[in-house]
Amino acid sequence: MTIRWCAAVGVGVLMAALGAHGQLASAPQPAAWDVTTPRGTVREIDFLTDQGTWMSLDISPDGRWIIFDLLGHIYRVPSAGGDAELLTRDSGIALNFHPRYSPDGRQIAFVSDRAGQNNLWVMSADGAGPRSVFRDDTVCVVEPVWLADGSAIVVRRQQTCHRGNWLSAGLWAYPVAGGGARELVKESEQASGWPSVSTDGASLFYHHAVCPGYHAGRNDLLRGCMQIRRLDLRSGETEDITYGEAFTSQWSRDSNGSAIAPSISPDGQWLAFARRIPDGTTSFKGHRYGPRNALWLRHLQTGEERVVMDPIETDLAHGLPYAMHLLPTYAWTRDGKSIVISQGGRIRRLCVADGSVETIPFSARVRRTISESTYVARRLPTGPVSSRFVRWPATSPDGSTVVFEAFGRLWSSRGGRSKPLLDDPRAGLLELAPAWSPDGVWIAFATWDETSGGHLWRVRADASSTPERLTSAAGEYLNPAWSADGGTIVFVRGTGATRRGKTWSDNQYYDIVSMPAAGGVVSTLARIQDQQLGQVVRPSVAGGRVYFLNQRRRERAASTLESVLMAGGDRREHLRFRSSDDAVVSPDGARVAYVEGALIQIKVLGGKVPAAVPGPDSAGTLSASVSPEGGLFPHWRDSRRLEFASGATLYTHDVAEGRGSRVPLTAQLPRPTGRGKIAFTNARVLTMGTSGVLDRATVIVDDDRISCVGTCDGGGASRVIDLSGATMMPGIIDTHAHRHVLHQGVVPPHNFEAAVYLAYGITSTLDPAATSLNMFPAAEAVEAGLAVGPRTFGTAEPLYSTTTTYGTAIDSPETADREVRRRVSWGAISLKDFLVSTRAQRQWIAEAARRHDVFLTGEGGSLEHDLSMIMDGHSGWEHDLTYTPIYEDAAKFFGQARAIYSITLMTDGPGPLAEELFWQQEDVWRDPKQREWLPWSMFLPHTRTRWLRPETDYPYPLLAQGLADIVAHGGYGTVGGHGDQHGLGTHWEIWMLARAAGNARALEFATGHGAHALGFDADLGAVAAGRVADLIVLDRDPLTDIRNTTSLRFVMKGGVLYEAQTLDQIWPVSRPFGPRWWKNETMLSADDRPTTYWDKAR
Repeated sequence: MTIRWCAAVGVGVLMAALGAHGQLASAPQPAAWDVTTPRGTVREIDFLTDQGTWMSLDISPDGRWIIFDLLGHIYRVPSAGGDAELLTRDSGIALNFHPRYSPDGRQIAFVSDRAGQNNLWVMSADGAGPRSVFRDDTVCVVEPVWLADGSAIVVRRQQTCHRGNWLSAGLWAYPVAGGGARELVKESEQASGWPSVSTDGASLFYHHAVCPGYHAGRNDLLRGCMQIRRLDLRSGETEDITYGEAFTSQWSRDSNGSAIAPSISPDGQWLAFARRIPDGTTSFKGHRYGPRNALWLRHLQTGEERVVMDPIETDLAHGLPYAMHLLPTYAWTRDGKSIVISQGGRIRRLCVADGSVETIPFSARVRRTISESTYVARRLPTGPVSSRFVRWPATSPDGSTVVFEAFGRLWSSRGGRSKPLLDDPRAGLLELAPAWSPDGVWIAFATWDETSGGHLWRVRADASSTPERLTSAAGEYLNPAWSADGGTIVFVRGTGATRRGKTWSDNQYYDIVSMPAAGGVVSTLARIQDQQLGQVVRPSVAGGRVYFLNQRRRERAASTLESVLMAGGDRREHLRFRSSDDAVVSPDGARVAYVEGALIQIKVLGGKVPAAVPGPDSAGTLSASVSPEGGLFPHWRDSRRLEFASGATLYTHDVAEGRGSRVPLTAQLPRPTGRGKIAFTNARVLTMGTSGVLDRATVIVDDDRISCVGTCDGGGASRVIDLSGATMMPGIIDTHAHRHVLHQGVVPPHNFEAAVYLAYGITSTLDPAATSLNMFPAAEAVEAGLAVGPRTFGTAEPLYSTTTTYGTAIDSPETADREVRRRVSWGAISLKDFLVSTRAQRQWIAEAARRHDVFLTGEGGSLEHDLSMIMDGHSGWEHDLTYTPIYEDAAKFFGQARAIYSITLMTDGPGPLAEELFWQQEDVWRDPKQREWLPWSMFLPHTRTRWLRPETDYPYPLLAQGLADIVAHGGYGTVGGHGDQHGLGTHWEIWMLARAAGNARALEFATGHGAHALGFDADLGAVAAGRVADLIVLDRDPLTDIRNTTSLRFVMKGGVLYEAQTLDQIWPVSRPFGPRWWKNETMLSADDRPTTYWDKAR
């Protein structure tokens, strides 16, 4: 192929610039752990490609070579095109990206995580002799560029490499020889990045965000939210090169449309940059998306601007906080005649003088040996339902009996045998938070009913008498604690949020109250504001004082251990915890046990008040962890023995001897399933399996399984339902349903967070970032038939790089193993790596997941991050792969790896949030099913106010196409509504996927692929003999119109049939759903009342 070269524009001069100073502390490296080595039963990825996704590139100073990154490797190709040579071949499964030639062309700077973190490296121009410029696990960098004299490299640096927020990045210069680094642009200049150094060494150009409150999915570059600045490297002064931001809509006429990705020409006269064309779109495989990007030139002396290349790739500015790189890096040739840039999956050469573009062909071999996947095939459990997450365990003073809560009931365990404490529990009444009296005669506990409220009770420990109600007024009572003399009970009282159609989480405060142990007047001792997350406060009594933890979440402050006198007053603050939500003081007042990192810690009270307690991952901590398997619900049996639960095990720690013991706690209920034979006849059946579509078919369900599909003998069926004109298909599976955020562990039997999904035909859900206190009790209630809802699976809390209330920082393989083992023991079938910082940490988690037979997925991020997770063994990732579009190279890589792509099109991505599109297209707040199954505040306020944009502003068709292409190469795609519009949002996801994949394939994603993602291929996801009877019946065929997925008539889960609108059970027995306590008919009213309404007596 002939490459045209352009007339010269001018050549600048080189000069030395910046000295560097200062020192950076490097975090210790994991001992004997090579992050470049694949682990387990390895897999091979191998293919040739002539396309590349999001390739950052550079051209050598002599113009002979072009270097580019491709799927985490760095290649070079002759500038005229040809076969690409791999330069980073000996780096195993490491990432290598953002290559840049040194000014003399002898070296290449690049970013690599081969030592565990995205640090700065250099190698010879032929790939030889790679070495790190610095190593620091706490610092990650991108976008390297050399200073003019080659002495240092400028990078965009993030100091705390977790959770992916690049708004906090600054620009730093690192000497190539090693040593100190210098901060050039502070992190306070929001989202500073894309450094470009002039050839005279005098100037550094960069872009930064100028609009306040930058939030992914809610900002528009057309407002002028990104602008370019110049830093004088000699004086340190900065100046705005572009400007014109519009802070409010009425001043939008001041916007210049933003300017990003600056690159200064060799002669210093022209600045190349990217800007969107407001009504311009670009198309990919038939999908239009805009506003499209163009490459512009500005003459720095005259201010003239002109478009020089249109289109270029789509920028990621809408997802700015989580975007590692807004565009692929491009480069000027040394003579200033041309710019080389990747676009459309190809390498292009732009002639600056006339705007002509040539394509430089390349062929690259992608070959990786990657780690074994953590994917696990499993079967749905059968037999009795056993609780794996017991709560509030308490042992009698004599040590003979343990009382605990499971399935919403109190259980008594003695000698290894458990039974319900109360012989005649009332249906729907939750029994919670038992506490023994000091003499062991009485057990105090709380109850709660979703419609009438709850009370505080006491019952004789031998259950020889009827429970005695202690409170006179119904309310929200929890967590009783006895005084040392047994004469007083201290407990917690809510504000009555549940009597207003809300949940325990909506209580704006809790009162610490007390009353005589035999009943009487309730006295208020203290008020605690804003306890809306985590545990409801649990008071403890010691030395004439009542202790309690104040979470102070609204203040975003540390939790504080406080106390008042038994009669109230004299409020004191004792300790401050970094992230605890539960703390109890020993009866002698000498120690406090608290939960942090899902570990039980003990600290001696006393000394400076208030004292700050360092976290469990802090050096020099004065606390001792006594829960090697994790723990919740700490409780002092006496001043010497501390008890706590983890999963279905009671642990006891003797503080005097420093030793512990454990006892399993068992609670079982029969597993409810459909009983009997039911036949559905004359149905159009979308089997989602090998049988395809069957017309006028019969489906027989025996108990909870499908026994026949197609031409079947319905004789012997106890009930026959004629489905003429209707369509049957498998139940929908939502693999990203965040629906366990409310209730603070007091989960009602009629739970709208569960019921709304089943009402929309969603028969299984996975919550990949769930609050354990809510999710596991809710899941067990559904599994035991105590609540109506979909099959409920989850991860527990995600794994983070830092310690949180319910997770410990992953600082070693042993810690990773403990964190994985604990979540699995609590009932998790999957785990979530939430942007864990280093490759070593992620690999430790993956290794533990393989060991304990549990899925590991991850929070999706950049293409590079998602590649690293798949190579480490993650079974897949969640959220959009925001580099849009993805080309054949990425689709083949993830497809060959059999990756599971759990896309969430409504949430963050490269453009506006797609949920807005449905708000503007439909009257969502009038949707009958939303009004029936959600509190008005969860759907009405935000859907009545509409964003109105051109539909081409929403990138979901391109994102859906990326998923479809990955699946076409062997991967899997699933549907996940993210809990953003409960129930209905899952259908929106299906509809958006159909835009690229077609109706049939979108339904496969929602059924069979979802079953695969959960590991239940053999049980779920198809209408086939032997599969579990999770089915939905639609009035209209979704193959004809995908929006017919919401035309639901019936929903069947496990052989139990429900009417879809009401969730009244109609087989095998008739049973109404029950109270919808969350409904506020006044707030749902849509009538008109004239001003003369009160003129008549009413």
